[in-house]
Amino acid sequence: MVTFIKKLWVTFWRPAAKISLGVLTLGGFISGAIFWGGLILRSKLLILKSFV
Repeated sequence: MVTFIKKLWVTFWRPAAKISLGVLTLGGFISGAIFWGGLILRSKLLILKSFV
């Protein structure tokens, strides 16, 4: 089990072509959180908007 975790760790942080898989995963998570936060904010503002 420990060797599997070590192999997985090395795979995630080994430089791929330019950036490692871990950096890509972290970047995707951060950009997804920003997108999701913007989507929720937009929908809340749309609900609160008064239709006059």
